[in-house]
Amino acid sequence: MTRRHRSEGKNEAMPTDPMRAPDVNREQRYSAEETGRLGDEIYERDIKPTLSEDQHGRVLAIDVESGDWAIADEVLDAAADLRTRCPDASDVWLMRVGYRGLHHFSGDALGRRGPGLTGRDTQAPVRRRGKDALKETARRGDEIYERDIKPALAEDQHGRVVAIDVESGNWAIADEVLNAAARLRARHPDASDVWLLRVGHRGLYSFAGAGSRTAD
Repeated sequence: MTRRHRSEGKNEAMPTDPMRAPDVNREQRYSAEETGRLGDEIYERDIKPTLSEDQHGRVLAIDVESGDWAIADEVLDAAADLRTRCPDASDVWLMRVGYRGLHHFSGDALGRRGPGLTGRDTQAPVRRRGKDALKETARRGDEIYERDIKPALAEDQHGRVVAIDVESGNWAIADEVLNAAARLRARHPDASDVWLLRVGHRGLYSFAGAGSRTAD
């Protein structure tokens, strides 16, 4: 029977950088494509029917091997809670309840590092915004994607990451999150609120979990 876990607090030991996926070093059993498919399937079948309306916009971390999951307000808090409660979690899929995308950040969060994002200088801090602002960016980002971007994408773009400036409707696509965001900034330096999503999936990130430790 699938165990269902919910996180109601923040893990203060974990950073909450919206430009990074959780930093883990385990080898993944599944490809990102397969993890995304399994994660979306588990969400639709087992998790979505149990969620109340007040969970809208929160982040889910789903172990696609066991079906275990955790929910929190921030990406790394959800991942940390799943890791704490389910140390054997292997391939984990992250998604935001009710949206296609996962991350929202202000355009200047990319600083002046350029398209490669390889430098460490002059990176501007991310401006934290309230839940209402995030929901509005997410709503507009999903709307732009469905109306303007999705019809223009070829089948071979499935699984790639789209960065959308919700103010102008400009967008860029790449294989990785930071590359998509950097391409958008390089082409449209005035991009303000940016919404990130993965083509064909509800989630954005796939990563290997904490590893296979034997439970006491």
